Amino acid sequence: MNIGILSSAEKKGSEYYRYDERLIGEIEASGNEARVINHEKTYVGITEEGRVLYDSSDLTPINVDAVIPRLGRNVDMGLIVLKLLESQGVFTTSSSESIPRARNKLTTNIFLDKAGIPTPYSISPTGSNPKNLRDAFRMIQPDPKKEVIIKNLTGSHGKGVRTGESLKSAVSIADGMERRYMIQEFIGSPEPDIFASDIRLIVVDGNVVASMIRRCVEKDEFRSNLAQGAKAESYEPTPREVELALRATAALGLGVSGVDILLSNRGPLVNEVNTNPGFGIETYTQVNVAKSIIDFVIRNATEPITHQINN
Repeated sequence: MNIGILSSAEKKGSEYYRYDERLIGEIEASGNEARVINHEKTYVGITEEGRVLYDSSDLTPINVDAVIPRLGRNVDMGLIVLKLLESQGVFTTSSSESIPRARNKLTTNIFLDKAGIPTPYSISPTGSNPKNLRDAFRMIQPDPKKEVIIKNLTGSHGKGVRTGESLKSAVSIADGMERRYMIQEFIGSPEPDIFASDIRLIVVDGNVVASMIRRCVEKDEFRSNLAQGAKAESYEPTPREVELALRATAALGLGVSGVDILLSNRGPLVNEVNTNPGFGIETYTQVNVAKSIIDFVIRNATEPITHQINN
């Protein structure tokens, strides 16, 4: 079986490159063939031959039986490549329709709320230079002296996420945002004198396969991402946390996800759902997440497909 990894990560030693290498290793260990498909170096063809994805280096057709989307840069074109592969009957761990739902944080919240899944309260302007911005902030945090979160609608690893210490500070930050953003309530630790933390659960094929808790190392830091210096350890999620992770993943239509849950005075809240979760969690849980993903692929694409590209 030929298993593709749809990724534009080419810088050796980079985080995403290492993640691709983990998947390649598990694919080869399973006795199958791995192929990295750089969606920035292909041609999407609709010709007399039918719908064909070509390698731009030699214009040979790219044929795979399954694909694992690991989209980083140029996501829009990556989704087009994925749509073409789907049209050929190629199995994918997450579809071209489900990935945009989770990639945009506002869209994610809409789908989660529709499914009855609790999230931090938020509001987002749909245009530039919005009117009544202060009133919009007050809808999320009525007390002008308390914190509020401002974050880009896309992004990961805690990048593009800032905290306004007050209404005045938050409005100033929002005025300087160059990208579309979301205003979100600040979720501090539900217990006094405990640093902020969140829970990351990896969901594969309808099952939570690994989970960890990430804690900030500084009291004034609110981002518990490992990339921002947080500390992590293995964690046994509660039945409620498992339920929310599975429901959130299903609501977005994903086969693989990383679900981030915040602990609050209102109970657990789903903060974000990542379509492209990293494998750093393996270090803390000793769970082979990459193998779980490859096993998922093999279960669902057990027979190599015949590429009838004219269908």
